[in-house]
Amino acid sequence: MALMTYREANQVLWRGVRPGHDGTQRILKIDTVLSVEIAEVTAGLTYYLTGFSLGIIRNADAFSRLVVRNVVDAEQYDLAYVNSFTACDGEVFGLTFPFPLEIPAGWDFYVYATAAVHGFIAGWEE
Repeated sequence: MALMTYREANQVLWRGVRPGHDGTQRILKIDTVLSVEIAEVTAGLTYYLTGFSLGIIRNADAFSRLVVRNVVDAEQYDLAYVNSFTACDGEVFGLTFPFPLEIPAGWDFYVYATAAVHGFIAGWEE
C-alpha cells in the first residue's frame, strides 16, 4: 500500500475532477481461489472502488460472482457475474469507474465461485 498525497495542497485551486486523494491505496489481487472474502473496508474509513475484474480460468462449466456485503454479510451490490462453459477457455469481466464507488466501513468484497478464479479490485481508503 502506498500513501497518496500528491494532490494540490491549495484546495481553492481544485477544478473539475479531484486531482488526487489523501488516503491509502489498496490494490488487491486474488488468484486461484474459491468462495472467499478478499477485502474488508477498514473501520472508520471509506473505500473508493475505481475498478475490478473477475474471471474463471478453468475450462469447465462454472460460475463466479463478485459482490459487496454489508457489516452483517448481507449482499448489497452484485458487481460481476461470470459464466464459463466447457466449450470455452474461460471468461473474464472487468470494469473501471470514472468516479469511484464509495463503500462504507465494515463492508467487504466477497467472491462466490464454483471453480478457481482470478480477481482484482483497485481503489483507495480515506
